[in-house]
Amino acid sequence: MSIPLPYADQFECRNETLEVYASDRRGQVQYQFNNFGYRNNIDYEDTAQNVGVYIGSSITAGIGVDWPKTFASSSSHALGVNCYHFAQGCTGVDNQEILRMLQGVKQSAIDVKYYVIQFIQLNRQYDSNTGQTTHCHNHSENIGKFLTVFDQVQNLLANDHWCFLGCDEQQHALPYSVTKHARCVTWNPQFIDLAGVGGHPGEKWHKMINQAVVNKLRNFELFANQL
Repeated sequence: MSIPLPYADQFECRNETLEVYASDRRGQVQYQFNNFGYRNNIDYEDTAQNVGVYIGSSITAGIGVDWPKTFASSSSHALGVNCYHFAQGCTGVDNQEILRMLQGVKQSAIDVKYYVIQFIQLNRQYDSNTGQTTHCHNHSENIGKFLTVFDQVQNLLANDHWCFLGCDEQQHALPYSVTKHARCVTWNPQFIDLAGVGGHPGEKWHKMINQAVVNKLRNFELFANQL
């Protein structure tokens, strides 16, 4: 199967460079989109080799931050792989949508060296039919749904190199099996600076997460020669 597509609002941005995108109306950052409509400075190929895959929300898309300074772009560069980034900055995706995108990538013919998964607020509920994001205030229900998603992600990536981070504003009381997981880069890292766009983290935060992701991935045998 082919590479999974983003939703229509972002797919329409393919092969464009915009200065106004999603919640960023300042005109200070250039947002370049590739042939599939994802923010990136390279086009995607169905049978690409030497790829690092990044899946998440608008945080991974790097809203408000220049593309080379996002943690996805900078960590893939440090590890010498092609960055295939599958986050949609104009859609308030939930963790079920992050799982759906992972399932699509897994069904493609891309030769993936590693996956980085960024989970988002557990209380988010995204409706792909309406494009609307709502929030559930039942913490037990939110935790239960997330743990189901997390188990599915683990099963999908059981034979892969991967790591993950979480940005859950509600501070749900998750079990240590998630927050202290061997593949957890960090859970709820402090936004040490802001990009000035809808509470999105800034360049310093992305630099910090870049180093944490690189350190985690270099623990794998795959990158042992880079230690």
